[in-house]
Amino acid sequence: MGIQIPEMTYWVCTVTDVHDGDTVRFDIDQGLGSHQHEWIRLKGVYAEEKPKPGWEEARQVLAGLLGGHGPIFQITTERLADPIQIRERRTFVRYVGRVRAIKTGFVINQLMVDLGYIDKGTGT
Repeated sequence: MGIQIPEMTYWVCTVTDVHDGDTVRFDIDQGLGSHQHEWIRLKGVYAEEKPKPGWEEARQVLAGLLGGHGPIFQITTERLADPIQIRERRTFVRYVGRVRAIKTGFVINQLMVDLGYIDKGTGT
């Protein structure tokens, strides 16, 4: 039985794309010239999925926060699930994470929650 690491922290991450109000693609600098590009689902944040009403507004709000607090972020990720098949052609491992701005110290997840981007049914 192997050791499981529930969280990993990455210290130098930059935004490459904002999908909607709770999912961002980051360039994660792993050191020594190694980079990984991953989609991170913001833990505790809930925004409408594309193309539901309100998704574009949420995406713009998140993009604005990331732009204002960036360009470099620290991400602490948790593995959400084992690899699953998406559309029968690619494997997708989903990660959830907390995103903290290095420049300002603010946690982007909390800023989105403070703006009301939470699951109205559960409050999470």
